[in-house]
Amino acid sequence: MEFESSNTVKNIKIGNVEINLLSGVIKHKTPQFKFDRVGRREVKALELLLDNENDIVSKLMLMDLVWGEQIVTENSLAVAMFNLRKLLKKYDEKNHYTLVNVSGYGYGLYSNNPF
Repeated sequence: MEFESSNTVKNIKIGNVEINLLSGVIKHKTPQFKFDRVGRREVKALELLLDNENDIVSKLMLMDLVWGEQIVTENSLAVAMFNLRKLLKKYDEKNHYTLVNVSGYGYGLYSNNPF
């Protein structure tokens, strides 16, 4: 994972994909893919999981940092994680990352890179 920052704009690079953290716009470096977009909750969750790569983040921490003071259920978190899994399946062609669920506790994004 790489973070690029130009002023206040951050981008996450995963394989051949670049995700703008402010807009959620996904740009792919190969021409057969068009621009795509991911929701702001999924972007925040992805950023938090990448900041804690190869570690588990509790559901409470995810809900607090992604949704803030908004009242949400664990189902909202489960939907966001489902959407992240779809995103990774679609764009992470070399399977750099695996999103795991630790039942009853939280989620983790693990790098499959050997180094």
